[in-house]
Amino acid sequence: MADPSFQRSYDVFLSFRGEDTRNSFTAHLYKELRTKGINTFIDDDKLERGDVISSALVAAIQNSKFSLVVLSENYASSGWCLEELVKILECMRTMGQRVLPIFYDVDPSHVRQHNGKFGEALAKHEENLRTMERVPIWRDALTQVANLSGWDSRNKHEPMLIKGIATYIWNKLFSRSSNYADQNLVGIESSIREIKSLLFTESLDVRMVGIWGMGGIGKTTLARAVYNQISHQFEACCFLENVSDYLEKQDFLSLQKKYLSQLLEDENLNTKGCISIKALLCSKKVLIVIDDVNNSKILEDLIGKHGWFGIGSRIIITTRNKQLLVTHGVNEVYQAEKLNDDNAVELFSRYAFKKAHPIDDYVELSQCIVVYAQGLPLALRVLGSFLFDKSKRQWESQLDKLKKIPKKEIQDVLRVSFDGLEDNERDIFLDIACFFQGHDKDYVMEIFRSCGFFPDIGIRVLIEKSLISVVENKLMMHNLLQKMGREIVREASPKEPGKRSRLWIHDDVNHVLTKKTGTEEVEGISLDLLKEHIYCPINRDGLLVPALSAVVFGSRIPDWIRYQSSGSEVKAELPPNWFDSNFLGLALCVVTVPRLVSLADFFGLFWRSCTLFYSTSSHASSSFDVYTYPNHLKGKVESDHLWLVYVPLPHFINWQQVTHIKASFRITTFMRLNVIKECGIGLVYVNEELNYSPFSPPPNESSVVLQEIHGEGSSGSGSSNIDGSESENSDYYSADEGEPSAPLL
Repeated sequence: MADPSFQRSYDVFLSFRGEDTRNSFTAHLYKELRTKGINTFIDDDKLERGDVISSALVAAIQNSKFSLVVLSENYASSGWCLEELVKILECMRTMGQRVLPIFYDVDPSHVRQHNGKFGEALAKHEENLRTMERVPIWRDALTQVANLSGWDSRNKHEPMLIKGIATYIWNKLFSRSSNYADQNLVGIESSIREIKSLLFTESLDVRMVGIWGMGGIGKTTLARAVYNQISHQFEACCFLENVSDYLEKQDFLSLQKKYLSQLLEDENLNTKGCISIKALLCSKKVLIVIDDVNNSKILEDLIGKHGWFGIGSRIIITTRNKQLLVTHGVNEVYQAEKLNDDNAVELFSRYAFKKAHPIDDYVELSQCIVVYAQGLPLALRVLGSFLFDKSKRQWESQLDKLKKIPKKEIQDVLRVSFDGLEDNERDIFLDIACFFQGHDKDYVMEIFRSCGFFPDIGIRVLIEKSLISVVENKLMMHNLLQKMGREIVREASPKEPGKRSRLWIHDDVNHVLTKKTGTEEVEGISLDLLKEHIYCPINRDGLLVPALSAVVFGSRIPDWIRYQSSGSEVKAELPPNWFDSNFLGLALCVVTVPRLVSLADFFGLFWRSCTLFYSTSSHASSSFDVYTYPNHLKGKVESDHLWLVYVPLPHFINWQQVTHIKASFRITTFMRLNVIKECGIGLVYVNEELNYSPFSPPPNESSVVLQEIHGEGSSGSGSSNIDGSESENSDYYSADEGEPSAPLL
């Protein structure tokens, strides 16, 4: 029985009589074996011959999985060949090597019974004093090999015989060498079947099929599994793995040489000068896999058009970028999918426990890892290998670490897609990762448009590069891609959040705002104020504007909102000395039209935004945008509504010099209808005796709406109206009843 740890150097050892078949049958057999990717040893005809075979040949025999013995007419006349045969049969007995005889134009019974040319050759060896003692051993060896199953070449079509032998060897090698690997190919059987159906190898046309998906999803694994199962059907095969990484280290000519050398079975191929791949391959039925393509030039120069290859050829391309496949005109695109939970547990267990399921004490911890990996095979393999043979305490420590710092081996693979983005696309990706995962696509697109991000093309690029997806009109990304994006932001300034481009963790936001450590690097903040998520974009001048908002019943703007106008725009010419230390910020309000709001109620969402323009005594002007998250309206909307917005004092503006303010509002629904009837802008001041955070609503009665719309300051099941009275069963509050005459001005 063979030692399972023994490492063999060759798939096949060829034993043959050189003068009989070296330049004919054996040469053709060797070429066919190599074409199918079978690593075959054939001895050099320049080797010095003698009665004792060399140590190099002994090693080659020992380090081969199969031995093919070509028993031709003059095979037994060579003591060298007979000694090879003895050693081959010894390896069969002691190491489990497979030995397959090929009776080339000889009768197997002549070999077995030592008749004909074989008997004559053995008789001559008996007359030779140097070899006579070896003859009994050689006779026994010939009898043994003749009793083995093999091939009789007589009355056979030689090319078909050679192809059949090579196919048989390939199938045996595949079933033997892949047993261990197949144990770790979990949950991809259906994917392999689907890809094979797309390839449709029964057809004589040339077909190109793309495998598309995010990094680490298992594209290469799928391509390799399919390649292994079908490559024996082709005249020439080539698997170029990870070409994008290869081209970072080598030039394209080197890749082209590697490509053609595999297909043409010529390691010394001269690829200098202009080479026509079409001319070289147009008559060959080839199987080509080009893995991890990130540049259209690779496809244009290596696989060109379908007409470059012989009938029945198949080309498989793996990539993270679907657009590359579409542009090149592949026949089909298969999208690689993440593993389901059961398969994810099994794959993880194969690496973490070397079995198909977790051990008893680690079931719950394993489930935590599976939830973290979200079906990504790369993450399951990396984490499983890392946690193998570690204690429960070490597992728990690693899980805690993963919550804050992603595993570098995983991040490095995922980051390749991010690094290939344009600057504008990177901004969109990072904003989604930090702020907008799971948010409505249309709402987010409005924000991106105002920031000058060109989201219509940018979002599409991210989808095509498998970085995000859109599910039920919500922007989604894999959990590990989101962690990668957030880690990219964190890496810019690990210890000082005020120097990061985006802030989304409450403690970081609190630190930056209370310690005043923010810098011009900050581009956006997401925080949870009064239970409502608010995105605070930085405009093109680098200005940060947080805001609070609420939607309430009401048909007219409160009187204390001093500047009012019909339509969606209001201007305010401020009085002299309007600014003092009690100024808190701005109160904005719009009234919506009931007939059009009912459409918004049907679809359930408002998208609201406002641009504030301000100018100073020196006639300098600027602006900033304010966004709030969509409100979900409950119940049937049959009356006017007010949208109230409070914008705390933006400290980056020198308010003492501001003389004019203008507010321009936009409210759209699913139907893209403008629903603004009136709008207004007011100044909010604070009573000096009160002390509270500048990011809270102002402490006058007008702020009750903002406080209580989020459930703050109320008790019991009822709710207070703006005048302080109880409302038993309403989520909204009237701005028409009991409103104060004015805020504290």
